[in-house]
Amino acid sequence: MAKTTRRSKAGGRKEQPTWQPVTAVGMLTSVVAEQLEHTHAQLVLMEQARPTRPDARILDDRTVSETLRVYGRMSADYHNLFAEQGRRSQADPTLSATQAAQVDAYVALVDEHIAVLDDILALTRQVQGHTIEKIMAKSDLELGIEALRGRGHLGPD
Repeated sequence: MAKTTRRSKAGGRKEQPTWQPVTAVGMLTSVVAEQLEHTHAQLVLMEQARPTRPDARILDDRTVSETLRVYGRMSADYHNLFAEQGRRSQADPTLSATQAAQVDAYVALVDEHIAVLDDILALTRQVQGHTIEKIMAKSDLELGIEALRGRGHLGPD
């Protein structure tokens, strides 16, 4: 779904998606499957930084903010573009049974990716409060109290 720029009535520019024909569903499914694989891999990495883990890895603010930016944008694209592409394809009255099954598989994959994107964004928001910069800004007393309460995030040696 490439975006094209069109002029609005007010003279400003507004990006409009170029919706793909049903015949492109195989290619779109491949794109979604590949992105889903990468998102799963990033979720596994982010899981290592989950603050409730006793061996939680510590990330920096930039990594966390970039993860939120990139996957937040991807989530918006999936909600607004990929899901809409699926709805439009499903509404096509000329679909054959095979095409309908392919479109349904695409829609299911998009829904799965949206769920994984929601998971990574929620986890990254949890990690956001436990970055190296946040830990370094705490006093020794604060860190000691957290360690005694079992909430210390000092990571492995």
